[in-house]
Amino acid sequence: MSDENPELQTFEIYLPPELISRYKQNYLLQVDTEIGRTHTKNENALHAESKLLALRAAVPIGLDMQILMTNKRAMNKVMIKQVEQVRADPNTFIRTKSWSDYLLNRTPSDLVTEKKIIMFKDFFGEFSKTFSMGMDFDYMMLDILILTAVEAATKNSTTIASKIMLGVLFAYLIDSFLFWLRSYLGKRNLSRHTLVDDAFLI
Repeated sequence: MSDENPELQTFEIYLPPELISRYKQNYLLQVDTEIGRTHTKNENALHAESKLLALRAAVPIGLDMQILMTNKRAMNKVMIKQVEQVRADPNTFIRTKSWSDYLLNRTPSDLVTEKKIIMFKDFFGEFSKTFSMGMDFDYMMLDILILTAVEAATKNSTTIASKIMLGVLFAYLIDSFLFWLRSYLGKRNLSRHTLVDDAFLI
């Protein structure tokens, strides 16, 4: 898209508050309402021991997709129009963040009143931080803290053969839980916004 950096593949997208509010009011609110209504309907139709299984799916069985499709298509057209504006005039809508905004991970102050989508060049692959693969350093620091805490808590114990191995076990269990929780909540969030059954998300 950018003439200056034609090989650049990733961008950070700024969505104006007005567009976010429109998306929530015109589409997401209706999605949540229909999902809640369908969950209630499924609960009433199932035995008590089956209710938990019915609540697992982010997009429940029996959801009337036709009711939601009209607003979904309307919001898709709005988003496509915004992106096409960027494609038509990249010099206006594609910008570079200042170093201070980049380091502080903040929105530039001049965009407070902006009503159009703005794309910022993502030179360093910051998009990866939205995935677990971009949080290696964070998990490493967490594991170090867990190992240190376990060792400090058991330093006077004479019954533990290997305090390091105990710390590694705790770190493994906590990491595994965080990976599962991130995957579970992430799939449900994607399903809620896209209306794709989370069983199809890998």
